[in-house]
Amino acid sequence: MSQSEESVLKKGLQFCPSTDLELVQTRIDFYKYIRKIKLAKTFAEAKMKEKTDPLLYEHDLTVGDKDTLMTLVNLDLGDKPVEASDIVKPLGAGLTDKRPPSKFYPVLPAGNKIDLFAEMVIHDLYKKNWNKKVENLTIPEKQALHRLQMDTLVEIKPADKDGNIVIQNKQDYVKEAMRQLLDKTCYAHAIGNPLLKSKEEINLCIVRWENLGLIDQVEAKY
Repeated sequence: MSQSEESVLKKGLQFCPSTDLELVQTRIDFYKYIRKIKLAKTFAEAKMKEKTDPLLYEHDLTVGDKDTLMTLVNLDLGDKPVEASDIVKPLGAGLTDKRPPSKFYPVLPAGNKIDLFAEMVIHDLYKKNWNKKVENLTIPEKQALHRLQMDTLVEIKPADKDGNIVIQNKQDYVKEAMRQLLDKTCYAHAIGNPLLKSKEEINLCIVRWENLGLIDQVEAKY
């Protein structure tokens, strides 16, 4: 192994060579970051507002308990007798925090500091020289990295411990992998794809739980 190849490998498998930056993608990534900041601010303010409600604040309740309590408080039964379905169905919604990824984008008041910060960063992005690239590899290291990527005779993997790198002849690597996989005391040969059967069973459970009102439609989609 050459000195350049050793130098590249010493940087670790998490090392990322410099790439050409692209203004549009950079803006997209930046606005995703701004959205996270706005969400954090919005939910933090909502949490502080929640503490002003003595019904929820004076007791050490989990999020699920708070939702249940508020459902019971707001449950309108009128004069009719209480049926199990009157309580089970409303409480089924929001029993967990499992939801599909949200597309909600908070809109803050005009002149807020977060939007001001975003405008200043975007302004600086347009002033940046996007044709100038800062390299973090020398030319010999780039060539060495390409050789290692194209080499089909070796396997380069992270070690189980200490963050080291293991370099092994591919033939020996495959031989050892097959030896372990063929050990019948640890593994059994699967007939077909067991994941398909497991997925079908899980889907049936989800449908059953939704019909029973144990989860809501949003949780079922998740």
